[in-house]
Amino acid sequence: MNLAKLKNIISNSEHKILFTNVLSLSILQFGNYILPLITIPYIVRVIGPDKFGLISFAQAFTTYFTLVVNYGFDLSATREISANRNNKDALARIYSNVLFTKVFLFAICTITFLLLISLIPIFKENFLIFVLSYLIILGYVLFPTWFFQGIEKIYISSIFNFFIKLVFTLGIFIFVRKKEDFFFVPFLMSLGQIIAGFFGLLYSLKLLNKKVNLPKLNEIFYELKNSFTVFISLVFINFYTVSNTFILGFFLHHMKMLGILRLEANLF
Repeated sequence: MNLAKLKNIISNSEHKILFTNVLSLSILQFGNYILPLITIPYIVRVIGPDKFGLISFAQAFTTYFTLVVNYGFDLSATREISANRNNKDALARIYSNVLFTKVFLFAICTITFLLLISLIPIFKENFLIFVLSYLIILGYVLFPTWFFQGIEKIYISSIFNFFIKLVFTLGIFIFVRKKEDFFFVPFLMSLGQIIAGFFGLLYSLKLLNKKVNLPKLNEIFYELKNSFTVFISLVFINFYTVSNTFILGFFLHHMKMLGILRLEANLF
């Protein structure tokens, strides 16, 4: 009897979507927690805690730009997409506005990033690592998580994200064999996100089945204004978690430069 009831619940279209989304998020969480348990000990052992600390520092720095590029669209744009999911014209307009607003933010972030790494010594000294870490943001720009969430196809995001982590995990064991291979760590992470972003973008355009148009500047400013409150909230929520690694790395670097102490910065 209970089994029959469960079957009837799952066969309902709305319940089926909910069940699929919950299952997809569970698989994604599995990838988020289990795969790093496999890769992190291996990475630290092969490249050493100093290089691992440097990579963690670069990733923490990159996260600031990720917050700007995402701009809370995973919440605000999801709401807009969901409210207009049956209106193809409105859906195409929102999609175009959000996508090109993220491209606009990415351009500003890239200019800022290049200025900072050319002016600040710690960034300039480790130019390659910071650039390879920064490239992951391009993947976040391309991948329309907000669109898949709005049309209630979260499982698509979960599949692509699990693919990223799987590619990264396999790549680590294939390419990272000695300490000098440390640059493969941020490279593989960024490459996986960019590939997933590219195919996620193509798939979303197929689902949209509408022409994407370049929005006017005032439409971009509207999206920025509309999502500003959400963006500020997310900045304050995430700022302290990101800043711990970044401030510690910056502090340790300057202590080394001053000769106050000699240690390897394991920032994990």
